[in-house]
Amino acid sequence: MECFGKNYAMAHRLRYVTSAVEHQSSKSQVYAHPIIFGLLVFFLVLFPLYLSAQILGNELTTSSSKARKAYLNAEKFFSELNFSDAEKQLQRALKYDPSFIEAWLLLGEMKNEQGAALEAIAAYQYAIGIDSMFFPPVFGILGKVQLDEGFFAQASSNLKVYYSLPDLRPEVRAQLKQLIEKADFAENLVKNPYDIRMVNISSAINTVEDEYVNSLRLDGSFMLLTRKFKGEDENVFIESFFTSSLNDSIWSQSLPFEVPWKSRGNMGALTFSPDGKTLYFAGCGWHEGFGSCDLYSSKLEKGSWSDPVNMGKTVNTNSWDSQPTITPDGKELYFVSNRSGGYGGSDIWKVMLLEDNQWSKPINLGAKVNTSGNEMSPFIHPDGKTLYFSSDKLPGLGGSDLFVSRLDKAARWSKPENLGVPVNSIDDEMNLIVDASGMKAYISSNKISGFGGYDIFTFTLPDEFRPEAVSYVKAVITDAISSQSLEADFKLILLSNNEIIATGKSSLEDGSLLAVLISGNDYALHIQKEGYLFHSENFSLKEYSQSEPFLLDIRLQPVERGSKVVLKNVFFELNKAEILSESTEELLMITQFLKKNADLIVELGGHTDSTGPEALNEDLSFKRAEAVKKFFIKQGIDSDRVLIRGFGSKIPIADNITEEGRALNRRTELNVIGFK
Repeated sequence: MECFGKNYAMAHRLRYVTSAVEHQSSKSQVYAHPIIFGLLVFFLVLFPLYLSAQILGNELTTSSSKARKAYLNAEKFFSELNFSDAEKQLQRALKYDPSFIEAWLLLGEMKNEQGAALEAIAAYQYAIGIDSMFFPPVFGILGKVQLDEGFFAQASSNLKVYYSLPDLRPEVRAQLKQLIEKADFAENLVKNPYDIRMVNISSAINTVEDEYVNSLRLDGSFMLLTRKFKGEDENVFIESFFTSSLNDSIWSQSLPFEVPWKSRGNMGALTFSPDGKTLYFAGCGWHEGFGSCDLYSSKLEKGSWSDPVNMGKTVNTNSWDSQPTITPDGKELYFVSNRSGGYGGSDIWKVMLLEDNQWSKPINLGAKVNTSGNEMSPFIHPDGKTLYFSSDKLPGLGGSDLFVSRLDKAARWSKPENLGVPVNSIDDEMNLIVDASGMKAYISSNKISGFGGYDIFTFTLPDEFRPEAVSYVKAVITDAISSQSLEADFKLILLSNNEIIATGKSSLEDGSLLAVLISGNDYALHIQKEGYLFHSENFSLKEYSQSEPFLLDIRLQPVERGSKVVLKNVFFELNKAEILSESTEELLMITQFLKKNADLIVELGGHTDSTGPEALNEDLSFKRAEAVKKFFIKQGIDSDRVLIRGFGSKIPIADNITEEGRALNRRTELNVIGFK
């Protein structure tokens, strides 16, 4: 075959290649090493056509006996992995004959083996410059090295030269096509970078060691990170975990993240639930584990992290299971595993929390997201449908790139989008965290000037990669009289179907609670604590998108005469007394409150805005209070415990000029008036 090179004088050293490719059995003779396992290692897999081509001639291209002798010595040293002496002999050969093609080819391969890619590229280019068709596969070798080093345009050009040659096997041509497409795709990314400014997050967090961002609380005020540093043995790295808080836009000095059970064994891939009260992580080599690494969870209870719980054999396997990320409602957990049944090395899977509070069998995210390579470091945004992750197989710049995929209404993942330059590079980018607003992203990088090693940077995420902006409610629960922080039960409800989205307790330390609110929905928040009157809030995001949080100071009133509360999630038909279905969950909650406080006597007061005749307003307000009383009676509450009044528009709590004010004035109140 003429395209192989009519006088490839090293061809006699290729006689071992065919058997190596076809039988994968014995090693080659000493002089075959640099060609079989060196220069042509890439083409043993991709381009076997040329390796089994007709062997032509046994003479080297040099006429210099001194060059030939030095070259043969270089081959011997190379086969012994003695690169230093091999290079000396090659340089001597090239001194005697600068046009000695085989010497340039071997020098290129040796430099490639040593990781000196730029010198390897130069050597291959010298060989091509002497005789481009002496050994055509060098175009493929050169193109692959250039592709790995980020010289995408040059890589594409050289790969296309090789692709254009006749008699390539179909599978070889297909593989070349993939490489060319990868080079062209990467070149397009490089030519169209995003205007992104990476900002080092803080010297209070970043050090001369390596820092990696793990998790960010929903309100963006608390960060969990990993710090990696050398131990006493410099070949052993130690990972420790730290936290930092954001106060007045300044990150506090990072502090060790301590758990009372750290002696249990190695742990990693730590992440918080959005409210920061549940910790998910991988425990590796733990005695009760099912595989090399298992998924565990721990809850923050009374200021301390509870003993971790293995997520069970339904979730964990005898393989590697790690890198968890949880949806804001705590009902879906995404993670990475190299278990059987996937598409490649490591895939992204998810489990769902069932009605019996057990996790479902793991579900693979499918071929849209997972590939024959490795998908890693998933992060599910608080919107519950935007997934960021890394992949070393999807089209990118090299190594592992970061991607985004979105879940549509039919529960299908979209084709992943590469986050482009400068977020991605020819190196490995492994993880990305995006805040609730969807605008600010956090990444770990060593490519930007920092304090040393990998630092954590933040940047504004381009519009096309942003998730749906979410809001959140952040409340502090206190005693209305003493102002003491209270640990109270809360429940967040989706009003469209009365689905319970989140439950939990406010913090014992400061009375705080945190819950996500997704645009396009209306929510009810119920707060209860024994000995106190219940409290409810309404968040209406159905008609508009809001990313600004709801910050509330909620003061619970002790159950005593005169305490009262607005029923903010009791709704009626327009100008009628028919209760809407969205009111059901709140009315049931009040029913339970009345049953627990069986000696309580309450008054329901109906109120309207000032629109329309006052006589009609008083009648409507009375009938609405009466409708609520009838609901309670149907649920088993004694009629004589619930009094009703209709106040019309006589007791406004806001103006009657704006729609917002009128909406506040239209309300039903519950007032404690006595005890039986």
